[in-house]
Amino acid sequence: MEGTESDSAAGDYYELLDEAKELRKAGNSEGALQIYDEVSEELASATDSEHRVLAAFALYRKVRELERLGRFDEMLSAISLLLGRYEGAPERDIRLYVARSFLLRGHRLYRRRKIRSALREIEAAWLRSFDSDDSDFRETAAVALVFKRQAMYRLFRFRAAWKAGAQLFDYVGPDPDPRVLNGVLEAQRNQELFLRLLRTWHNAGTTSRRSTHGPLD
Repeated sequence: MEGTESDSAAGDYYELLDEAKELRKAGNSEGALQIYDEVSEELASATDSEHRVLAAFALYRKVRELERLGRFDEMLSAISLLLGRYEGAPERDIRLYVARSFLLRGHRLYRRRKIRSALREIEAAWLRSFDSDDSDFRETAAVALVFKRQAMYRLFRFRAAWKAGAQLFDYVGPDPDPRVLNGVLEAQRNQELFLRLLRTWHNAGTTSRRSTHGPLD
């Protein structure tokens, strides 16, 4: 009986999140954000994995919606809340939301020209993602390398930028996972140039002197 009640409660939250999705599609961002707040707060103290994942998902969707709306200070606050609650969580989905939240915060700090702080966030995203066989995590790790390369150029550390680029080519590989490649291309300023350089790198049999594993620095 308890299991049935638990399943019913979880179902209610799934319905709320589906409603938030429809509100977002209809342009009612405030309505969607209210639901994300409701679900994340009601389940903030949940101890079972299913409800914890739902709560973290609601917070992560809030982060992405605030990003889409250009409300970056609120986005950063939501990221801090998500990481404060779930940074050490063992659940696969929550670990992904955590890694991507570090990446989002790093990118926002980069855009605010806080480059060294951005690199710390990018490193955190990489370390939580690079050694996975899961396409979602590998996409996150690859995009972290893209952002690192850009940050190193901004710091005029050209050798470090080249090494990050080499590490990216090695990590993406000669026969890329489509999910990983698409994520990398979305983060590129010049997609055609990246694809050309990637092909040239692997056709030449080039490998970087850096491992594709371990810390970025």
